[in-house]
Amino acid sequence: MQNISPIPTPTVDLAHSYISDWDANDDFVLADLCIKNVFEQYPSNIDAQNVLAKVVVLNDLFSTNIFRPIPVARHIVTLNIDQKLKDGSLDVVDMIALVSLGGKTKNFYSFATKYCHYHAPDTYPIYDSYVARVLVYFRSSVGEKPLKVSELREYEVYLETLSWFGKEFRLTGLSVREMDIFLWMFGKKYFPRQNN
Repeated sequence: MQNISPIPTPTVDLAHSYISDWDANDDFVLADLCIKNVFEQYPSNIDAQNVLAKVVVLNDLFSTNIFRPIPVARHIVTLNIDQKLKDGSLDVVDMIALVSLGGKTKNFYSFATKYCHYHAPDTYPIYDSYVARVLVYFRSSVGEKPLKVSELREYEVYLETLSWFGKEFRLTGLSVREMDIFLWMFGKKYFPRQNN
């Protein structure tokens, strides 16, 4: 991995500086408010049109690469997930993520975490490849059992690793959303995607 400068140790102050940078970015804030408004307007998941609005907005503003949003919305409607989301059930992520399209099962894992997050932001952290690379790096840097990015595509492992990270670097006072923002901004800076 190529890094633009030495990678600093995460601290609460560093986290707050990245969160402040995110808050100062009008594009990030506007996109987030737009998504929140759509999810607040359509809180249930029983009407395909309402679910489609949420799928399209998330897909467009987060670039989640869902090229056929209508079947994804119909899939979500069939799942009967409203109570599971209220209960904070973790299996709802995989339920949403695994979609049959044209006879093939697609795994829209990152999208599913975002969909759950906007229904229950204090319960469901967002999976993102930038965040995953940060977590993998710091697990190794402190001598913990190494993880592969692919292992974090299991939601329970992802949550356990986020919890470990928060404890290891004394960031437990951050909300789920603040941790999401910090790790995404930090990962975007220090662990950019490689154009191979």
